[in-house]
Amino acid sequence: MGHGERGRPNKKFKFAKDDHRGSAMEDDYSFYPDEADDEPRDGENEGKKRDFTKLELKLDHGNRPLWACADGRIFLETFSPLYKQAYDFLIAIAEPVCRPESMHEYNLTPHSLYAAVSVGLETETIISVLNKLSKTKLPKEMIDFIHASTANYGKVKLVLKKNRYFIESPFPEVLKKLLQDEVIGRARLVSENVQGNDGFTISKTAGEIESGHSGLLMESELAAAAEEKETHAFEIDPAQVENVKQRCLPNALNYPMLEEYGFRNDSVNPDLDMELKPHAQPRPYQEKSLSKMFGNGEIINTIICSTNCYCA
Repeated sequence: MGHGERGRPNKKFKFAKDDHRGSAMEDDYSFYPDEADDEPRDGENEGKKRDFTKLELKLDHGNRPLWACADGRIFLETFSPLYKQAYDFLIAIAEPVCRPESMHEYNLTPHSLYAAVSVGLETETIISVLNKLSKTKLPKEMIDFIHASTANYGKVKLVLKKNRYFIESPFPEVLKKLLQDEVIGRARLVSENVQGNDGFTISKTAGEIESGHSGLLMESELAAAAEEKETHAFEIDPAQVENVKQRCLPNALNYPMLEEYGFRNDSVNPDLDMELKPHAQPRPYQEKSLSKMFGNGEIINTIICSTNCYCA
């Protein structure tokens, strides 16, 4: 784990002058061309991120299935007893890089963390579970990256209810900030059933956590995830939906919105009366993908592609 990306010795490793291994290792380095010109990124900073010599193993590291690195890479041992739980969690928060027989490599990216938040995983939950599974203390760089990538994502939702569009958030101060924007302020429709002092409608929703991850959390964390949350909302003009979405992107107000459809409480659109034939059995990965679409009676705006080229 202490070697570079391709598993070769670190070229900056130094030996004492009287150490006979020094000259032998220096000869070995001649087989590896200098890559400084091949990588546009800051080589010194990359080297620091990939120096794992200061990582401290936890006392029970043998019971933990993964290594978490400062550069966002995560390595998972497939022979660990906790492999299945760790695998289910990692595919929800990270992108797979390569998955050979004994060791899988994943990479945390802003988009993979956006997807994690969209299925109900909160920032502190992601950090907490990673820390439980990691053989070492989570690097500060990784924690900061997770916070930065998920700071605003998921705080605001665009929800379609009975053919009407609502901007929802458990944070009324965020909605106030959005309404200060000229485009969003003009798109707002004043509702008659306003309940809060801020002119927002208020409702309560129960939080949830995916069943596959519940075993990795403590009771207090599960209780916090399932706690009822007060949601504030205001309605917007359907004709202005795309403009509002554009204003919330990272290059503008930086509050990327989750898009959901409240199908269970929709009494306007007719139900599609259909069901699978008795002999049709969804595959496990299909069930898992579909379960990520549904939460709290709402459908998350998602594209699912199966190996049979069926898209939903």
